[in-house]
Amino acid sequence: MIFMILGFIAMIFLSEGLGRWLLKFLKYEPEYAMYAAPYGAALLFCALSILYIPIIVLHGSFGMIMIVTMIIVALAVIPLMRTLKETWHILFRARTLYIILAVLLISGMFLKYGLNDMVQDSELLNMASYVGMKSLTLTSSPLQGYPLAGSVIYWFAGMDHQDVVLFLSLYASAIGMMMSLNFIDSFQLPNPWFRFTLIFFSLFYCTFYSWKIVGAFHGDNWRLYFTALAIYTAYRWLKTGKENIKYLLPIVLGAGLFVDQGYLMIAIEIIYCLAVFLFHEEKIRALFDLTTFLMPVVFYLFFWIVSRSFFGAVVFGIVCLIYYMKRSKRKMYHKLIQIEDFMIAYDRQIFYVIIPVIFLVGTFILRFFIAGYGIEYGYYISYFSHRTVAGFLFPRGNYIDMIMDVWRWAGVIVFACKAFTKEDRMIRELTICMLVFFVNPLCMGMLTQITGLETYACAFEILFNPFTDILVFIAIYQLFEWTVIGQWVLELCLVFATLFGHIASYTNLPMGLYSDLIHPGETVNEVETK
Repeated sequence: MIFMILGFIAMIFLSEGLGRWLLKFLKYEPEYAMYAAPYGAALLFCALSILYIPIIVLHGSFGMIMIVTMIIVALAVIPLMRTLKETWHILFRARTLYIILAVLLISGMFLKYGLNDMVQDSELLNMASYVGMKSLTLTSSPLQGYPLAGSVIYWFAGMDHQDVVLFLSLYASAIGMMMSLNFIDSFQLPNPWFRFTLIFFSLFYCTFYSWKIVGAFHGDNWRLYFTALAIYTAYRWLKTGKENIKYLLPIVLGAGLFVDQGYLMIAIEIIYCLAVFLFHEEKIRALFDLTTFLMPVVFYLFFWIVSRSFFGAVVFGIVCLIYYMKRSKRKMYHKLIQIEDFMIAYDRQIFYVIIPVIFLVGTFILRFFIAGYGIEYGYYISYFSHRTVAGFLFPRGNYIDMIMDVWRWAGVIVFACKAFTKEDRMIRELTICMLVFFVNPLCMGMLTQITGLETYACAFEILFNPFTDILVFIAIYQLFEWTVIGQWVLELCLVFATLFGHIASYTNLPMGLYSDLIHPGETVNEVETK
């Protein structure tokens, strides 16, 4: 166990060094003291994904995965050495105490309450099953390399379930906490007390639900983190106007595709919504940028097609290769400009009318004219009332969560009404676009035929994730900028929700964050986060 804890610390240093090197390579100097580890983890996952996917498709051996992983990790040490001074400075500062305290608390929860039950977790057993495999065949996530990365950790841990869970969970939790601190610090809030309460709530309430503690290492959690990081990256790009930031986005999207197959739809949705906004804002080179963002999706789809039709993959690959090689040439560039001008002129009609109507009609045809393919419109409410996201849409038994959700929805309304800056308008446009198309029940039938029911539910994570959560609370705080009482009420709610959530966990009250871990009513060996 000590070995795994030391390995976790080494991975944090490696991720921070790699991320800091990436920011330097892109010549991006953050406006605040930012943890670069989230981007370092994204780059690491993206690199592993690029090398893992061909091995998976060709049914290579676990030994090949081991070799590739060790090469990538060894190469990552070089950027760490080059940025060691900056890495040391950013990790050893007062801000890191928040992360250390939260990680220690999560470690204690694991060791005392949750660790022993995880030996029967399906995702964990899936990782263990790949160790030593001569011909890899992934069943649950056909092209996702994250389970294979977990199997490498298994090999190093000597097949010790507890060590693997502890390492993967602490790493995922720490990266998620660093993201939350970055999100908050990027706004450079002038009120230190509100900044503290928001950090306190984000780190010690939002990340301490029992299913997040026990299932911290699940690909679903990573998917949520990389969704938040992708939206945050686009937000910072538009806010600062620094063009180099946008090149972080395809790296984050590539990392998301590494951890969960549901991220394919999320990546496409984010790029689709960005397209709506960029064309509406008449952004120069919008189409060029959008196709740059699509690179990891194109790479993923190529190998997805390879696994189904080699001829189709060759055609798809040639078309994409020609485009990416020729898009900077004058002739192709002029054609892109012409297409861009057309999209700018008719963006609303295309994205808000034509495309949704096509899916609406398709859903109608599937429902009433093609047997076995339609979905009843009433199923929409039934479906989402049983998902994790249901907590944001329907009343929950936990009164603290209900109160905080009232604040969240109030923040959404306030944010939508006061979205005047370019970056805020992008978030509002993203929300409207999602509601009009991707989470529209009238379009659900045709969309689910393409994505599948499980993947379709991931769409809501674009609307509700750690970054948008922080964004709406800041919007409420800014509404009360000249009303001290309003600020106090919000701050007290954040503090009391966090404190009471932890205290109630040790009682029989239903408001506890992890009551079911301390007082389990029944044995639950597997935690579903989907």
